Amino acid sequence: MKSIYDMKIGTRLLAAFIIVGAITAVIGYTGVASLSKIADSSKLLYERDTLGIANLKKASIDAIQVDRAVKDVMLASDASEGEEYKARAEGYEQLVDDDLAKATPLVHTEKGKAVLLQVAAAWKDSRQINNRVIALSLAEPFVKSLPSKTLATTQGRPKSDALEDYLSQLSVLKEDFAKQSQEDSNKTFHSSRTMLIVLVLAGILFGVGLGIYISRSI
Repeated sequence: MKSIYDMKIGTRLLAAFIIVGAITAVIGYTGVASLSKIADSSKLLYERDTLGIANLKKASIDAIQVDRAVKDVMLASDASEGEEYKARAEGYEQLVDDDLAKATPLVHTEKGKAVLLQVAAAWKDSRQINNRVIALSLAEPFVKSLPSKTLATTQGRPKSDALEDYLSQLSVLKEDFAKQSQEDSNKTFHSSRTMLIVLVLAGILFGVGLGIYISRSI
């Protein structure tokens, strides 16, 4: 303590300004680090959780489409129409496989991985049953003139297709909005980090410069 009292006032002032500048630098570094963590968390939330949910939801929708295509095979009026819906069912089955392949790397918890194994097993069983149903339907006689079948194919099917199309469009819009929000958050982080660094450096330089000026004036 005596050595501090023995210092000239100008020296003590300069030391005080330097200490304040160092504290400011620590505060600035902490702020930048915290902003970086928030930005990383936002990016991880989008890339892992939001995209994972989107892929699993799409897999669910495509699985429903498979079931619909199988039912359409059963409602087909002739072999040509039956084969058309069979091909559609196979196409949606491939989409389900793709959706699950995209979602799998985004599941990190042990509980989630266990459920994924159950999903894979259930999907395998479902495909086997669907293939058997399609094979039996194509081998059975085709019925052309049932009123319920006519209503389902001429009016029911287009209405369902329109509903699913609108829901898919809405889902895509929400996914695009989530992506845009993540990109906006990232831009805000970079601009805020730059501004904080500039202000901290300016504050340090100003403080040290002011301390030097005052110490020399005494």
